Amino acid sequence: MVLLKERSRCEQFEVIDGRVRFFEKINRTIYTELGILVLYVQEQHLWDEGFGLDGKPLRSFEQWIQESCPYSASYAKDAKEQIKILRDSGAPMDQLVEVPRCNIRVLAQLPPVLQRDTEVLRDAQTLTEDVFRGKLCREHPEAHLDPLKRVKWQFEQGAWEVIDEAIHRAMAKWDCGQQAAIEGIFAEWLVENKREEVSPEIGQVAHA
Repeated sequence: MVLLKERSRCEQFEVIDGRVRFFEKINRTIYTELGILVLYVQEQHLWDEGFGLDGKPLRSFEQWIQESCPYSASYAKDAKEQIKILRDSGAPMDQLVEVPRCNIRVLAQLPPVLQRDTEVLRDAQTLTEDVFRGKLCREHPEAHLDPLKRVKWQFEQGAWEVIDEAIHRAMAKWDCGQQAAIEGIFAEWLVENKREEVSPEIGQVAHA
């Protein structure tokens, strides 16, 4: 930045604009590429060719993912999960590379025939998530795509540490991404609390 400030304002903008566009291009492709690579390592058991931080052979895929990308393990798992859904439906991987993460997640919710549709894939590459969802809801109501609901929660540090640990345990248990883990935690709680439970203290049936 010091050297950049010595240039004219026009030159500064040209350099920064070029870098920002470069980062944007990388961000659009990294999610899909990461998912493809991580899925391949898992399915081919390539992790058992590597060594852990302790110098010993890796014991599991989970160990490899936690040690290879400790700050983005949940991101990598989520990418793997979404890419597997799309790959198994026959969606072209070469076209998915140009689809940003938000629209990859939308595509994964669609019926397989739409996941392979040329126009849908083109829209996924070029439209924002809100516009993409809106167009799908209008033109393909048979897809039963859920509308996006954005939720913001605020927790104190201690509460968030408990929540974060629960999410990561669920991700490891179900081998899934962050969003699927959160949905799974709530779904499991609902199932358990819809059952008739016998109170261990008073021996009566309690209805949740």
